[in-house]
Amino acid sequence: MESIDISDCLDLVILNSAKPNSAVGFARHNGDVMVSEIPSGKNFQDLLAFTERIRKAVEPGAPARPADAELVKFGNDLFDFCFTQNLKGLYTALPASLIRLQFLTCHEEMKTIPWEFMQEPSKTPGPRPYRSIVRIVPSFGNDIGA
Repeated sequence: MESIDISDCLDLVILNSAKPNSAVGFARHNGDVMVSEIPSGKNFQDLLAFTERIRKAVEPGAPARPADAELVKFGNDLFDFCFTQNLKGLYTALPASLIRLQFLTCHEEMKTIPWEFMQEPSKTPGPRPYRSIVRIVPSFGNDIGA
């Protein structure tokens, strides 16, 4: 049996926490694993509010769409939210090669956030040639064949 090569993946799983206004981040790249608390207080509420603003901007008769600078700030804020101190160390240690950032969460509100807007604050805004963002949508328990 052939094994699946996952050396180009950084998995980031964001889980509900027993603490209010907090989540648990679990990151894995090959044999490197890191777990960290992700505070989900005001910063998270700001991300949710901007997510709603993006969603409403595409509706007919909507107010003006967010400006480019606002979208870049949102992308930077997403990165800072996900990659707290410990998790950021794992991210910055990734090789300078193609890496897929795979996001999975059981946190209902976090599922609504457009993770694809994420930007590395220290980089020029825009798509990265060696980083791609993959949202994993759980299908366990869904009757796909019906």
